[in-house]
Amino acid sequence: MESYNVSKPNESEFRIDGFPDAVKVIAISGEKAREAADLTSHRSDLNFAAECAEEVRQLFDGHALVRQSLWRCAVFHYFKCFATGARSPLSKHAVYDNDAMAMEVFEYFLDLRNKHLAHDVNAYAQCIPGAVLNSRDAPAKIAKIVFTNFVADTLDAGNLSNLRLLIDKAIAWVKERFDLLCNDLTQELEAIPYDTSLSRESVTYNAPTLGAIRKRR
Repeated sequence: MESYNVSKPNESEFRIDGFPDAVKVIAISGEKAREAADLTSHRSDLNFAAECAEEVRQLFDGHALVRQSLWRCAVFHYFKCFATGARSPLSKHAVYDNDAMAMEVFEYFLDLRNKHLAHDVNAYAQCIPGAVLNSRDAPAKIAKIVFTNFVADTLDAGNLSNLRLLIDKAIAWVKERFDLLCNDLTQELEAIPYDTSLSRESVTYNAPTLGAIRKRR
């Protein structure tokens, strides 16, 4: 799954650099093309999650805010690939081949994401109310109403290592599946007459407008 630079010869059409013999980037469609496109988006999120996890590993404990931010980004972008959305989600059973240990770790991080990091559900975060009671001879019995926040620290070496293993396994599965689909698509397109392929529409891109924020693509 290589990456290439993209240039735009005009407002909507674009060119993928690195192919000196190319005359056109033709649009393709169908289930295989759609799945490969979804896998490309998954790869982007998984790579970002891996980069966040690696940055966390290299940062010292003094960068607590940055480390926690990167940690949460890593978890969120990883699970974005397994969530229902515009793209087809990855299957945990397919990616981890129903490995019992991997599935257990996956479920732990899913609960961590759903019940602690994204939503306040479990006991990992608690705010306990209290009142500071003065001595008997003080002018006021109550000095202050206080609330104490307790948040469990889930960022440790073990969790970081386990998350990175999950991410790396998912990246490897995505790459293997993507390569298989692209090989099939290449063979199918090679069987089509050249002039038929040349007559296809070019790949185009239209930047989203403000109104697209509420719409499913």
